[in-house]
Amino acid sequence: PPVSSVHHVATEPFSAVLQGRTVDFPAGTKILVPTNLAMTEKETWGVDAFKFDLTRPHLREKSMVFANVGKAGSRICPGMNLALDTC
Repeated sequence: PPVSSVHHVATEPFSAVLQGRTVDFPAGTKILVPTNLAMTEKETWGVDAFKFDLTRPHLREKSMVFANVGKAGSRICPGMNLALDTC
């Protein structure tokens, strides 16, 4: 199945604005981000951020997704070699 979320452990304290208020988090905080929420900020992508639109301005420069298997990019899919080896 496709990856439904990504996780990270904070290496230093950080703050985030949640529902209009700033919340402080210590180093070691476990962060889980559902991938269906990635790249949906209306401030960055516009009022239709949840609409699938391949013609969206600045899509390539601001994209946070992995490069396609076999393509060069700043972020390569961690399963690329497995996928290529099993084809």
